[in-house]
Amino acid sequence: MENYETLIEKYFDGVISPDELTLYKKLYAQDENFRKEVALFEAAHNVANAQTLADLKDQIRQFDKPIDKQSYGWLKYAASLLIVGAAGLILYANWQLTESKIYRSSYSSVPDYVTVLGGEKSLVDSAMEYYNTQQFEKAAKVFQTIQPANDTTLFYGGMCFMELSEPEKAIENLGKVKGMWFDIAQYNLALAYLNLKQNEKAENVLSKLIESNSTDEVIKRKGQKLLNKLRNPLRKLVF
Repeated sequence: MENYETLIEKYFDGVISPDELTLYKKLYAQDENFRKEVALFEAAHNVANAQTLADLKDQIRQFDKPIDKQSYGWLKYAASLLIVGAAGLILYANWQLTESKIYRSSYSSVPDYVTVLGGEKSLVDSAMEYYNTQQFEKAAKVFQTIQPANDTTLFYGGMCFMELSEPEKAIENLGKVKGMWFDIAQYNLALAYLNLKQNEKAENVLSKLIESNSTDEVIKRKGQKLLNKLRNPLRKLVF
């Protein structure tokens, strides 16, 4: 299950929250399918941490050298282990490092930071009301009617399109955001490019975000983690 994968990945990455850790322990104790998912992930994770793809290739090349009969039995055994290791790397890469998987594990909805209770309801308030009830199509339409557009309408309008799986429209909005929403808009802009498999553009956005001295530290850490996944050498095994 997708929820299993995200929870397990957070556990192994060391970014699991206290509430999620409680759920993880509960599922591990009570759910046999969950334990099987953990075992599979752990096996692939250990293989990935033990060797890079380049290390594996270097070791396999050793079998091209002349060997004597006494070494043959041991080398057959070692070769078998390397084949299993390679299969584990391929499994891990295609389970955890595809664009869609990285996107799903890195994207999260943005809460309402702008609605002020009381007073006369504005168009922004109406749009946020739709947004908060997950009526993203209606919210997006209201945000688009607000002219001139501002950082708030562009940002939340862009996030509506992220929720609607319309990354092209999200990019059009998020790329224009400045000011207080800039950092989180840029992070989600990178995710929108990733959703379109425009990985080079995603990496460029993330690199600039990480290198900037003004970037919020929380966003910078999230951006670095996402960039590391995109640049993981095991992604060469994704098919």
